Formats: sequence, structure tokens, C-alpha cells
Amino acid sequence: MLRMAEKIRDRLETSHNVKSNTIAENTEKSDVKITVIDYVESGYEEYQVDVENIEDIAKYKATPSITWINFEGALSVETIRALGEMFAIHKLTLEDVFSREQRPKKDIFEEEGYIYIVIHNLGFDENSKEVKKEQISIITSYNIVITFCEFETKIFDSVIGRIKKDGKIRKYASDYLTYALIDVIVDNYFDIIEKMDDHIFEIEEAAFKSTDVKVVEDIKNSKTQLTKINLSVKPLIEVFSSISKTDSKLIRKSTKNYYRDIYDHVVRIEDMIETERENLSDIFSVYESNINLKQNEIMKILTIISTIFIPLTFIAGVYGMNFVNMPELEWKYGYYFSLALMGIICVIIIYKIRKMKWI
Repeated sequence: MLRMAEKIRDRLETSHNVKSNTIAENTEKSDVKITVIDYVESGYEEYQVDVENIEDIAKYKATPSITWINFEGALSVETIRALGEMFAIHKLTLEDVFSREQRPKKDIFEEEGYIYIVIHNLGFDENSKEVKKEQISIITSYNIVITFCEFETKIFDSVIGRIKKDGKIRKYASDYLTYALIDVIVDNYFDIIEKMDDHIFEIEEAAFKSTDVKVVEDIKNSKTQLTKINLSVKPLIEVFSSISKTDSKLIRKSTKNYYRDIYDHVVRIEDMIETERENLSDIFSVYESNINLKQNEIMKILTIISTIFIPLTFIAGVYGMNFVNMPELEWKYGYYFSLALMGIICVIIIYKIRKMKWI
């Protein structure tokens, strides 16, 4: 981890001469979307800012209103460094924003005056049945919230709608806005788990009806996806437990109850993940039982066939030895007698098998 941090720091400090210009020209101008929503209780304003004019957002540091700056897309090292200087963001935070492979966490920088939270936005691909992950970084100061999303996303549309339509959210400070943003992400986890549950139900039905090896592949893939979800969810238990108990002035007492509510949701989600894992284990047990039953049926059929044909093979073998001194070979009705004997033996064996309820 130390070596990785050093590499990222080196990139932040030196790589703009080679890489950042390419990223800025090829990625930022076409892909990066910057939305600024500035509001007070009585109203709001929304702006789109070009990357070339990134310095325009510096003015919001001195305003008494609440300002939410949302970045969607891959930012260059140069732009991230500029934001760091503009809003006094610590280098460690800039490294985490840039790396995009962070574990969910929270860091409080009291001296710089902000809280940094990493959370994952999850999606579910209906075709591949795989969970997609996107890192979202949130910086919350006393009057500014900055969010960094890897891709353009609609996850925050409901929050934007509330700001525009409902004056309630505009009554609260930046820590409540951060809660609202995190809340929609966590609520989306419930939808992901519900979709996983529907898929697992389909696997369960297939396990009862079929012994196809695809069932095992689906079970394995579903367990992998649940693990991926859990890696995004489990760290949040500690994150929101800590935030709800923090003494930091950046989180007001009136807002802590909302973060406790998120904590409760995250605990519920983890319980749901564990339940789904147990369901998959039960489904695999059912699948194994079906396999064993099918094998037992095959063995039973083979045993019945063997039981019937062993004595018949014995009779055919005795009279097929071609010894000279075998009176039955000269008997006129010997062939018909052997067939009748075989038939009687078959009837007796089948009668015994049916009596034992094998068939």
C-alpha cells in the first residue's frame, strides 16, 4: 500500500508533463461533466462548468450558500491538483480520488475543514448477471460538497429533484446534503440485492428441475457477485457508526440521527447478503441431492438389468461350451426348453424385484 501511495503521489506531482495533457485533451473536454448547484432555503441556481474554466468554481468558497459541485468522468492529474489548491484538499485525499480503487472509508481532516468519504455505487447487469462497481468520492466542508463520479450517472437525480422542488433539503447544511447523496446510493443496494434474489430464485428452480452443470456455474457466479457487494457494504458499517458518534463540528448533532439511519440500512443489507449466501448453499445441496438421486436411479436400472441377465448368461454359457458329451445338445426340444427356462427365470426375478418395490 505504501509503494502504491508513493506511485500515485509521484504521478500527482510530476506526470502532468507527459500524461495529464493527453488526458485533459482526450478525456476531459469530451467526457467530463461538471455540474454546480448552489442553493439557499429560498431558491437555487444550477450551472454547467467547462473544464477549461474550472477556476470559476473557486468563488463558491466565500459564499454563505450551500454549493454542490459534481464531477462525472475521469479527471486529469492537472485538474485534480488545481482542485486541491483551490479548496485546500490534502494530498492523501487527492491520491484516493485519483486512484479509483479505494475501499469504502471516511477520513476527517479537521485542520483543512472537510470530511472525505469513499463509497461505491453499484449496478446490476441483467444480461451477464454481474454487479458493476463505481467509486464515488465525497468531500464535505462547512458550505461545499464536492462529489467525484467515475462515469456519468443518474444515481443523484432524485436528490437534484428534491433540491429543485422541495425546499426542505435546502433548509439544512452541507452535512445533510452529503447524507442525502449517500442515502440514495445505499437505497440502491436494496434494489441490487432484490435483483440478485430474483436471479437466485431462478437458479433454485433450475436446481430442482435440472442437473445441468450450468446450475453450478450460476451458483458460483452469484456467490462471487455477493462477495463483491459485501466488499462494498461491510466497510460502511464502521464508516457510518463512526460518523454517527464523531465529535467533529463538520457533522451537526441534528444530522447524526440520519447517519445512524444509514448505519441501520447497511447492517440490514449485510444481513440480506448473508441470507442470500445461505440460500445459495442450500440450493447447491439440493443440486447435489438431485445428482445423487439421478445416479442412484441409473445404478438401480443397471442393477435390475444385471440381475435379470446374469442367470440368462449363465444358461447360455453352459450350453455354449460345445462339449461332445452333452445330451441336451442332441435333444429335439432342447432349444425350446432353454428358452422357456430363461423366460421362467426372468418372470421370477421381475416378480421378486417388484415385490421389493424396486420398480
